[in-house]
Amino acid sequence: MKLSSIQTLIGAVGTILGFTALLVWGEYASWQSQVARIETDLKQSARALVQHADDTLEMAKLPLAGIITEIQDEEADPDMASKLRNVMKQQIASTPWLDRLSYIDVKGNIIATSTDIDTKHINFADRDYFKFHQSSDVLQPVLGMPIKSRVSMDWILTVSQRVNQSDGSFGGVATVVITMSNFSRFFESFDVGHTERS
Repeated sequence: MKLSSIQTLIGAVGTILGFTALLVWGEYASWQSQVARIETDLKQSARALVQHADDTLEMAKLPLAGIITEIQDEEADPDMASKLRNVMKQQIASTPWLDRLSYIDVKGNIIATSTDIDTKHINFADRDYFKFHQSSDVLQPVLGMPIKSRVSMDWILTVSQRVNQSDGSFGGVATVVITMSNFSRFFESFDVGHTERS
């Protein structure tokens, strides 16, 4: 093989390698830029989701306070369940993000709920939120983990609060139920990792 042919071949290989290196570097730089953007989007999304959870807890405080006040005011009234149901239905009608309000007694049975679904044979004593309030003196609302509802069979979040009897003993749990579809709609508003295509 002639020297000029070898030099031409080396030059061609060098050009190809240089061009390949430029392509690889360009792709790598583009990938780094996209990763940095996704990291920023995820941080912003995480902050927004935490804020959304905090807002949910704050918005549940008023309906829960109303229910607990009604329970304490009507504790000795034999018609308490009916009165509670009316209060709960009014609150549901005026607060569209709520799915259901309930009062669960010391044994885990529903005394009153805003739903028309029959709940007489459903017991909640084994639910984590119930056991927490039963064994804790914490009187603030608590946001629970997602669970599958025994009433609607939907995935839900509960915001629950301990109810004390007049002597300070455990009197059951008041709950606000929010369907996960409400949170899903919020999550869908984020566009993490997608790039616009022209």
